[in-house]
Amino acid sequence: MWLAAQWSAIAVGTWEHPDVIAAREAEQARQQTLKGLTVAEWADAWIADLERTAAAGTLRKRRSDLRRHVLPYLGDQELTALTSASLSQWWADIDATPGARKNAYEALRALLNAAVADDRTLLTACPLHTKGGAREARVISKFLYTPGQVAALADEMPARYRALVILLADAGLRINEALALTRASLVERTDGGMSVRVEASLHRVGRHLEAGPTKTAAGVRTVALMASTANTMRAHLRTHVAPGPQAVLFPALRGSGYARDTALTRLLTAAQAAAGVEIPTGHSGGWHALRHYSATRYGQAGATTQALMTRYGWFDPDMAARYQRSDEAYELEMIARMEARAASVQ
Repeated sequence: MWLAAQWSAIAVGTWEHPDVIAAREAEQARQQTLKGLTVAEWADAWIADLERTAAAGTLRKRRSDLRRHVLPYLGDQELTALTSASLSQWWADIDATPGARKNAYEALRALLNAAVADDRTLLTACPLHTKGGAREARVISKFLYTPGQVAALADEMPARYRALVILLADAGLRINEALALTRASLVERTDGGMSVRVEASLHRVGRHLEAGPTKTAAGVRTVALMASTANTMRAHLRTHVAPGPQAVLFPALRGSGYARDTALTRLLTAAQAAAGVEIPTGHSGGWHALRHYSATRYGQAGATTQALMTRYGWFDPDMAARYQRSDEAYELEMIARMEARAASVQ
């Protein structure tokens, strides 16, 4: 009977190879499974992917945004059932600060764009098209410390982390780049100066921290230090760092392993309060504000776009352009330099 049925199918042109039938049925089963994939289930898979690739700060931020502002509203919904209308309603319902709303929008957009690009979901286009959603929130400005405030912050930090404040205010490293540094990262130059070689950033792997890729390919770089910073780092090496080239430069509060940025942020916050540094409303302080301080000072010194990109590990020229001066005082300073150079060759 089976053979007769096969010949009959061949005769009328409907016969299919068993492998073709099996592949179609497997795809139908896969489609049925993925059709029911919820936002929460995809979020779990997406976060697992980020754990292997994203910087620790980025991963922590994405988890927080999803947990607080996305999954409570959308977690139970099927991924493919999301519509522009339903997501516009989600956006309208979020009760949070402008900055938190912006972060939530960006997290959901990244989640959905990743789903579109991944064959583990059936989503073919991102349904998040809320007009002005990503731009609605007022951008929180980084607070610009003064040199005196930077010195005061360093003085109020525990002794083994004072050099961290000085290093970040000079070299402008990202906090998890700095926490991945070892003795071998500090390079004594033949001209008597010192540079720091940035080759890694800390990443969370389960409950542990590991040195992994920098935030961008441009993040691998060598940064020259000011003489005063070099002297601070030499003293730090003598007093607070274990021997051996792989000894962690700024180890954990207890032990010799990597420090967590969250633990050191608490120390910096306490130092800021002790130093009497007040952050105005609409501004943010912290470790990244020291990077902002460094880039601003470097830009004020006349650094070119390419110099800023190289020193701070940026691949986007627009980031560097934010720190280049164009004010009248700088213009007069440049004119004075030009006049001095002209006079020297006469």
